[in-house]
Amino acid sequence: MQKYTSANTSINKTKLPILFKKLNEMGIHNTLIIDVGCGKFIDHIKDYVSNMDCSYLPYDKYNQSEEVNEFSKNGNDVNNIVTLSNVLNVIAEKEERINLVKEWLKPTVTMYISIYEGNRSGISRVTKKDCHQMNQRKQYYVDELKEIANVEIVKEILKVVHK
Repeated sequence: MQKYTSANTSINKTKLPILFKKLNEMGIHNTLIIDVGCGKFIDHIKDYVSNMDCSYLPYDKYNQSEEVNEFSKNGNDVNNIVTLSNVLNVIAEKEERINLVKEWLKPTVTMYISIYEGNRSGISRVTKKDCHQMNQRKQYYVDELKEIANVEIVKEILKVVHK
């Protein structure tokens, strides 16, 4: 279990996570994007993704309804993209980070992960009540995820595919 849910770290209603801009720059279009750890505010993300001619399914065990999450989870059995936007860096436990990626990474799925590096000190800390920040550089997560997947950094985000 996660010690800190970091449920209150949702990006505000108007700020688009950089991950989606990077996907657009990479020419990602005409696919299903499942946004794991999407937070509370998703309308602006849905609008942006629809302009990429992509379908969007949100998933957040702390900020979306059980019905929404179940529907999104059921969409993860086809060729699609799963995104984790600033999610791994708020999970204190390595086992929880690995399990999350394993849960969503299927042979037909490409996962894209953005990492907020915090102060890059490598010293994890509580940032506010029930919120945590790892303060690790991207390479830390690449090395960690190589145990279970093929990982590379593309356009400053992690691209993860099934081994």
